Amino acid sequence: GKYHLFYQFYPYGASWDSMHWGHYTTQDFIHWRLEPTALAPDGANDSDGCFSGTSIVKDNKLYLMYTSVLADIQTQSLAVSADGVHFEKLGEVIPSSRLPQDALRTEFRDPKVFLRDGIYYALLGSRTANGEGQILLYRSRDLLEWEYVNVVRRDRYTTRGIYECPDLCELNGKDVMLASPQGYETKDWRYENWQSAIYMVGKLDVEKGTFEQDYEDEIDGGFDFYAPQTLKAPDGRVIMIGWMQMWSRRMPTAQHGWAGSMILPRELSLQEGKLYQRPVRELKDYRWNEVKHAHKII
Repeated sequence: GKYHLFYQFYPYGASWDSMHWGHYTTQDFIHWRLEPTALAPDGANDSDGCFSGTSIVKDNKLYLMYTSVLADIQTQSLAVSADGVHFEKLGEVIPSSRLPQDALRTEFRDPKVFLRDGIYYALLGSRTANGEGQILLYRSRDLLEWEYVNVVRRDRYTTRGIYECPDLCELNGKDVMLASPQGYETKDWRYENWQSAIYMVGKLDVEKGTFEQDYEDEIDGGFDFYAPQTLKAPDGRVIMIGWMQMWSRRMPTAQHGWAGSMILPRELSLQEGKLYQRPVRELKDYRWNEVKHAHKII
């Protein structure tokens, strides 16, 4: 009966360091309850940080799949909770040895886990040794044993960095893949941010690990929008939330002891093949003091 929001933060200062997983819960996307810190970098594989990932329910337990960092090496690890608040680490589940040969072990992160036809899949951000940004696909039957499938997206030098925080949702029978490529190539007035957030409409073939793309565009042209992630609500809506700050820019709130925040969640829809966004409808319950003018020039 609750929605869970996990986010990266460093509890000892308003700066980037050994990242933890903060945790909030809500029932309406407007009022949020702060929960205990979900993950801290204290394990054998994650002593230098617990980076972004996914939460997913399996057998009435909440699993977190996250990027575990040790020195410069990034791998994927798992944690589990029976109450949705206190988590036990299960260790590394996708080691860097399961990367394709040309992928960097230091640029391998942000798993997005989803279930399709009884099989779990994970999209992961990656970068090749010659600088190409790409998205990898892995699969598993139990969240514990994973196998590499294929590169579902490779950018052929239009980025200068990794594809961070990939995401996948389904709208109107189409697969919509989101990602945050660093240094995406500017096209006219599009993709002008140093780190953009894009969506790709098409069809993901999970057996072959390929993505047949119909259309692509940026999600939001604002300077402080990054790493959007989606969930499917019980009523069928696809809800997206993102980070409202950009880490390549000065953090104006750092002097107050915190850095960045989350956007107001948005409902997504696909109309004529393009992504449309509107604020979550729960916001209507918080409107008051209506002012209405009829047949008047204001």
